[in-house]
Amino acid sequence: MNIDQLYVGIKKSEHKSISKAITLIESNIDIEIKNACLLLNLLIKSSNKQALRIGISGTPGVGKSTLIESLGLIFINECKKIAILTIDPSSPLNGGSILADRICMNKISSNKNVYIRNSPSNCSYGGIITSTYDSILILEAANFDIIFIETIGIGQSETDIYNLCDIFLLISEPNVKNKINIIKKGIIDLADILIINKCDQQKNDKLTYIDQYNKNILNFIKIPLLFISALYNIKVKNLVEFIKNKINQNKQNGFFYHRRNKQLEVILYNYTKNLLINFFAKQPKIKKALNCSLYEIKQNKKSIREQALNIIKNFIH
Repeated sequence: MNIDQLYVGIKKSEHKSISKAITLIESNIDIEIKNACLLLNLLIKSSNKQALRIGISGTPGVGKSTLIESLGLIFINECKKIAILTIDPSSPLNGGSILADRICMNKISSNKNVYIRNSPSNCSYGGIITSTYDSILILEAANFDIIFIETIGIGQSETDIYNLCDIFLLISEPNVKNKINIIKKGIIDLADILIINKCDQQKNDKLTYIDQYNKNILNFIKIPLLFISALYNIKVKNLVEFIKNKINQNKQNGFFYHRRNKQLEVILYNYTKNLLINFFAKQPKIKKALNCSLYEIKQNKKSIREQALNIIKNFIH
């Protein structure tokens, strides 16, 4: 399928064309990088659609996919087209990834107004792969109204998602002693709301949702807190109302547009950095210099820091 065919298929919201386009923009092959640029330029010039971008993060097993499905069902009933981008952890050994979210969202996965894309993280540290922003542009050109972006869920490092979404939902669960990284500074400062999921497993009294240990931690949290059960749709509608009200408020005070403009700066920097790293790694002289430097390091003649600086200096010259 050529670029023109992909373009037409995306504008018709054909899932097959969307999937092929996302596969194209995720490639690191030089010719496919060029074709991806051609496609994205066509889509940008012909589309002024701006979907609502909802970011979701939380540790594994906390119920991210279940919550997305519950939210998705509500938005579908409002005649919205839903896209879901999930980033799954890749093995650092073989690059493999489970990519199981479609199975977890079986209530909506077959709906014609829902598109689900699982992508491997390629061991990305920040929980988001660089091409995710391009995937968003493709989905907006395909006329989707709401795009969910679900991160890997490995802990505090997952702050990159803030630079892709209009509202950031952070999910935890009752009795999180063994998952305390979710409450650390960094990611908690960026979230718009902290959601305590699986509250159907607790007693009715709100104070019993959290043990004394976690209550002390939550005293330091300055963002809204909502107790829900995504599995049984308890208070999920309250979350939908919060999302709508927050977005309307941010648009009225201008923060919505300020946030998107700042995101473009960060995304441009990250793209440039990653392209430079890929270009750097492909250079034969760099590979040779790395091998020579490694020999010097093994012989305890020079530090890794000095050798790295020398490689960069020689590359620049």
